[in-house]
Amino acid sequence: MFKRRNEKSRREYHLLKLAYRCQSAEELCEKAVSLVGCPVYWKPCRVLLLGKPGFSAKKASFYLIGYKPTTYLSIQHTILHELGHIVLGHHEARDTEEIDIEQEAEDFGYQLLVAVHGVGAFLSTSKNPSVAARYESLMSL
Repeated sequence: MFKRRNEKSRREYHLLKLAYRCQSAEELCEKAVSLVGCPVYWKPCRVLLLGKPGFSAKKASFYLIGYKPTTYLSIQHTILHELGHIVLGHHEARDTEEIDIEQEAEDFGYQLLVAVHGVGAFLSTSKNPSVAARYESLMSL
């Protein structure tokens, strides 16, 4: 468990470092190949299960991210959230609660969104009413 957590932390750190040098979620997916070990592809999907904005799936030699076509920043957030699932190893993990991994991917997805697009993107895509308050408190430090 400890070794897996260290590996996950290393991948998180390196992906965030890469994110600051990218202009889009798609560019970051292309550069993330070295961290995840195979290509990451993405495509719009008109119909998604349970009304979710996106999904990620491990195939034999690549990962696939599907997203609901909406606004540009919402698509960027969905792709980064799903990339978070991939980099955080959620496709291999079987011992965690779905709620926990969703929250972890959501938090990491927002970190990546801020790294790629800036804080304004984070504020405009958040569905959480307390996000603006958290952002204001961080900015006042």
